[in-house]
Amino acid sequence: VDPAFRSDLRKVRNLSKKLARKLFHAMLRYGPKLDKKQVLLGRFVDVGAELYAQTTSIALATTRIASGKSKDPESLRQTVHYFCRLSRGKIAALFKEVSSNADSQGYQVARRMLEGE
Repeated sequence: VDPAFRSDLRKVRNLSKKLARKLFHAMLRYGPKLDKKQVLLGRFVDVGAELYAQTTSIALATTRIASGKSKDPESLRQTVHYFCRLSRGKIAALFKEVSSNADSQGYQVARRMLEGE
C-alpha cells in the first residue's frame, strides 16, 4: 500500500470496527425482530458499501502508482484522499441516522396511507 494512504486505511479499519459494534448492538436491542428493521439494515449496508468503495479506490490507486500507469501520481493521491473524505462524511451521517431517525413515525404514516385514511 502506498504510504500516503495509510491514514485513510486506518480510518477505514476503525469505521469497520464501529460498524460491527453498531450492528452487534442492534442485534442485542431488536433480537430476532431486526430483520423487520429494513431501513436500519439499509443504513448498515450503505456504510459497508462506502467502506468497500474507499478500500477499492485506495487499492486501485496504489496499483496504478506502483506499476507506473499513473501519469500524475500526486493528483491521483489527492483525488483518492478527497473521495475518502467525502465518503467518511456520508458514513458519519449514516451512523447518526442509526441512533436518531424518524423510522417509526414514517412507518406509522405509511400504514395510515395504506389503510386509506
